[in-house]
Amino acid sequence: MTNRHNNISHFLFFMVLNWLFVQVHAQTAFSHKTVLAPVSKTGFYKLQIPPDIIGRSKSDLSDLRIMDENGKEIPYAHEDGPGGLQMVFEAFPIVKKGIQSDKKMHVVVSNTGLYINELVLEITNNEANRTLSINGSDDDGKWYVIKENIPAANYTATKKGSYELHINLPPSAPRFIDIICNEKELTPINIVRAGYYSSVTATALYDTVRAISIAQKDSNKISYIAVQWDLPYPIDRINITASGSLLYRRPVLFGADVHKYFISSTDSNYWYPFHEKAKTIPIKIFNNDNPALKIMGVKGILLQKFLYVQLAPSKKYTLFFGNEKLPAPVYDLDFFKPMIAAEATAISTGNIEPNESVTVLQKTETGSKVLLWAIIAATVLLLLFITINLTRQINKTAN
Repeated sequence: MTNRHNNISHFLFFMVLNWLFVQVHAQTAFSHKTVLAPVSKTGFYKLQIPPDIIGRSKSDLSDLRIMDENGKEIPYAHEDGPGGLQMVFEAFPIVKKGIQSDKKMHVVVSNTGLYINELVLEITNNEANRTLSINGSDDDGKWYVIKENIPAANYTATKKGSYELHINLPPSAPRFIDIICNEKELTPINIVRAGYYSSVTATALYDTVRAISIAQKDSNKISYIAVQWDLPYPIDRINITASGSLLYRRPVLFGADVHKYFISSTDSNYWYPFHEKAKTIPIKIFNNDNPALKIMGVKGILLQKFLYVQLAPSKKYTLFFGNEKLPAPVYDLDFFKPMIAAEATAISTGNIEPNESVTVLQKTETGSKVLLWAIIAATVLLLLFITINLTRQINKTAN
């Protein structure tokens, strides 16, 4: 009897451990990986994510992880685009720069009459305590004060050797702006340039994937088309090429979308009906009383996606991806994308390979930690229950 209970307890114990391993492994294993190209110097790099990685990752790419050769997780900033509104720095021309008769450093820039409520200064990295004053003029002769006693200290020096100081101003449009370093007897800080940020519409960049299979069936004045990609892509736009009639305009439905589009002989036939990943897309074309069109080709258009990451030379970095259960990372670099993008150098990925390693260590979220401790507690209680039962059986046998 005792041996039978021992066997049962061992079996249950190893079953629980195996289940625990599977749960932890499911949260940390990746299906694929690719090695990043080596870099020659330490700095920020811009990594474009190709479609064959996008198709093997989560829709929002939140399962991407970059590791060095020691398994250390490397933070990154994620960006979709470019596309839409982008912030661009516009520098004012410097008219004069130097020590004036008042023994203070003056940097005078010209303005074309633009109303501004913020002045942005690029200043060489320093650890000095200095203050600035801002004066304005319409003729570079008669000056009036705009703002004074502005702290110019930098507490977050950047790798590129300078930092930006954003100064809020009362709305005004001076023809000339004089930036004054107030300290007479001290070495002034170096103001590299002065200007402002404006928003411009950037042209979006896309990658193209072609359908590997197009199946068409015409029935009851409707053409049923099944388009298949090699991977489940998050298609942003779709383009169809058709033939059969010189002039045509037919209603089109994509998947479960209730909104009707139109395929026309006079349009480029690009549509934006998708928001989720899909490997197969069903399409209906309503021919009415017209002969069916022949679908010649289908292209999927994907908005390019990028990662910004800091890398060092003489190190090997690997990008892991392909884990639907992995929670999204929270990295500080996401707050500094405009600063990083300005100095990032492009870098490429290598060949995609299956990830044969059992697991890659990851930081667990609070929910995962709670689940892990719950599993451990359940295991301890189970073992305690088995131990008490075995003790009772042994005592009965002894008696």
